[in-house]
Amino acid sequence: MTYTYAILDVSRATYDEVRRLLDSAGYQHVFDRDVIDMHGIALRAVGADAVLAFPKPEPHKKAKARAKRSEKVVESEVRSAVVDRDGYCRFYRLNDTARRHVAAKFTPCYGKSEWGHLPWKRRSRTRGMAPAVRHQTTGSAMFCKHHHEMVDSYEINVVALTKYGADGPLRFECGEHTYEEPA
Repeated sequence: MTYTYAILDVSRATYDEVRRLLDSAGYQHVFDRDVIDMHGIALRAVGADAVLAFPKPEPHKKAKARAKRSEKVVESEVRSAVVDRDGYCRFYRLNDTARRHVAAKFTPCYGKSEWGHLPWKRRSRTRGMAPAVRHQTTGSAMFCKHHHEMVDSYEINVVALTKYGADGPLRFECGEHTYEEPA
């Protein structure tokens, strides 16, 4: 019967250290002339300076939870600023005359207040971006449930009139009806 093994060349210092450790542990049967047959034996670094060349990656669930926590901080800050700016609904914040005019064309507000991303900052368009880029006051507004559904279903088209996005005046288009916020 032929006995073969692959040979890994190492430095003399490494060879001598491995031989010394195996010999002191009682593994004399692994020595074959000038080679050490380490069949079934693995090497591992020990001590404070031992570092894996390719450390085990962080579990996906843990990484996703960490990312979500950091995104929640940005979302909370932006949502708070948008609530201060828009109040209950971007349509409802208008003066009484403008509100009656808009309500006649776009239907009145109803439902709870919701934070919504505007078309140019929809989540589907910003997926994978940093939270500070995804969630900005320029790309989101507060709407009542009714108007939020209309914006999300493209029944109402929202157009920014300035480079400041939702921080500036917006134009709302619904069919042949159009309303521009005053500057």
